Formats: sequence, structure tokens, C-alpha cells
Amino acid sequence: MTRYEYPPLCRSKNEIRLLILLPNNGNGALKNVPSCKIFRADLPRKPKFIALSYVWGDPNEQRTILLGNYPVRVTRNLYEAMMTLRSSKEHIVIWIDSLCINQSDNEEKSWQVELMANIYKDASKVIAWLGPADESSDATMDYLNDFGQRAEACCTLDLGPEIYRRAWQDFPLKSP
Repeated sequence: MTRYEYPPLCRSKNEIRLLILLPNNGNGALKNVPSCKIFRADLPRKPKFIALSYVWGDPNEQRTILLGNYPVRVTRNLYEAMMTLRSSKEHIVIWIDSLCINQSDNEEKSWQVELMANIYKDASKVIAWLGPADESSDATMDYLNDFGQRAEACCTLDLGPEIYRRAWQDFPLKSP
């Protein structure tokens, strides 16, 4: 099987690679295979993209996606994220570390990892993929929403430490 050849990046321009996650065309065998294209972008020029944060998952549980015309193996967790995120009508520009960084090039990995804070900061949106929903997902999301609202309420600069203690004193620390 021919391997995907990554286009080289220019370190001095702080280049990154971005994926275009193509829409699900809804027909044929490819409807169950995420398909994407890759392109280079200068991070300082502020390209519009989504950054995906996720757990890579078990390296032994792999699925196939298409990167250009090449089949590429990814973890099941990433495959499920891509299947869920792709639209039926529009492409999505997205940064995914395991695909946008050439994992076979240690030098590139090193300096791309140095850019990750800026990549996440400059993304128009960051999506945290926790995995597919299960029977406890609704309760967990309700808990996290409540937790987030209480945290945001504490972020006013003119409040002293006493207000923080009061805001959190009744907050349940046990998970749902």
C-alpha cells in the first residue's frame, strides 16, 4: 500500500497543515469512510479552522479514512469523531494533531508541538471529543454545564476570595 506523502512545512513561516473534512455524500461504500484533503496554512495569517482535542485511543483499534486518495489508518476514537463531525452538505476545515503533523518525522513533530498552544488559541472553535454518547452522557453533560456556569460566575475580577468560597460551598463534588 502506498503511503500518504505529507507536503513539507516551512518552519520560519509557522506553517501548519489543515484538513478539509469532506461532506458525507450519503451514497456508496464511501458514506462510511471519512474523506479529507490536506493543505498548508501560515498560522500567523490566522486561517479559519476548528481544532479537535481528543484522546487518541487504543492504537490496536484502527479504522480507515481517506486522506486525498490514500487510505490511512486512524484510531477508532478519531474515526468516530470524524464520522460525527462531518456535515452532509459542507466541508469543515479542521486541525487534528495525528493527521496534520507528520508522525514519521520527529523533527517536524518537535516544532509542531511547540506551536500547539497557538494552534488551539487561534482556532475559531475547539471541539473536545469525549467519545460517542452512552446512557450516562446526558447526566454528565448536565453536570459539566452546571460546573461551567458556577466557574464562570467566579471569574469577576472585583470579587474577593470570600465570594469564591461561597460560590463553591454547595457545589456537589461527586460525579453523576
